[in-house]
Amino acid sequence: MPVAFIIKEAIPEKPIAEIWVTVVTGAGGDLKDAGGVFPDVAIWDDNGNRIGRHRTKLGDKRAQSSERTVKIPNNENNGQISDPQYVMLSHGTDATCIAMVQVSNGRLSGTVNADTGYKCDQGWYYSQRKFKCDNLMAKCVWLDLDHSHPNFNARAMSFHLRDMLPSPDK
Repeated sequence: MPVAFIIKEAIPEKPIAEIWVTVVTGAGGDLKDAGGVFPDVAIWDDNGNRIGRHRTKLGDKRAQSSERTVKIPNNENNGQISDPQYVMLSHGTDATCIAMVQVSNGRLSGTVNADTGYKCDQGWYYSQRKFKCDNLMAKCVWLDLDHSHPNFNARAMSFHLRDMLPSPDK
């Protein structure tokens, strides 16, 4: 992981039977109302077995330029320690602009920033949310159920965590 995108306090100290997912919202400049309802999160292992999920409660809003970590118990795989391989964030209401997502179980950790969603043609905006160094700013991508704005084209985003890890062949 690029060091600038690591939120150390959102990584368990040892492997545990829960997954910590941190969602960071965008902010700054002309960007207004980037906060919104925290997304639902579902996590699967490499065999496609769901490990656990977080269902957002009505009214669970995040402000723009905020971050929140949810701890998802491994309650759909008998509580075994499993690596979070596939991650999906989905949205029900109130568009939210997401700058970064970090996922960890203490053994496998990774981040995806919104520049990845931008490259995949997801609706985005220039965010001025800064990460641990003054010159590194990620865009933010919009998640919205009803596409209430013509540029909001995604209800969900998903990624394979290992694809986000640095390696010499990438």
